[in-house]
Amino acid sequence: MHVRQHYSINHMRGTYEKRVFIAGSYKLPSLIKDIETVVEQCDFIPIKAEDFGISKEQVRHYCMRLLKQCGIAIFEVSVESGQLMELERAHDYMPITLCLWSKGHEGIPKISDMVTSSPLFQRNNKGYATTRQLQSEVEAFLKSIDQ
Repeated sequence: MHVRQHYSINHMRGTYEKRVFIAGSYKLPSLIKDIETVVEQCDFIPIKAEDFGISKEQVRHYCMRLLKQCGIAIFEVSVESGQLMELERAHDYMPITLCLWSKGHEGIPKISDMVTSSPLFQRNNKGYATTRQLQSEVEAFLKSIDQ
């Protein structure tokens, strides 16, 4: 059985400029893992709440702390989940942000109006139809920052 390594929120890995806060629905772990893999391949540090051993009672507080300690954020917003609050806070903290969304079977995004009306979503969002396209969008985004 694999035991997940938990990092300390008080001793973050890497620098602010290289930390990438990753949020989305943890009910779709393969999407989060795909984003995390590309972040690592591009020599950035993925920061996911699940890697910090946060209790359910402290999720809100600690996710905001994690977000504040990252200069970059990537949100997968196709499935409505807790990322809405984080997306709003990212706007306040102003990290460099990318919002990804699945084009779905008909090419029509299934994104809430609350998300699509977010200034961060409107500023930088990319749709994807395949896992490879999702990975390409993440890679292009990070390479545009790391110049």
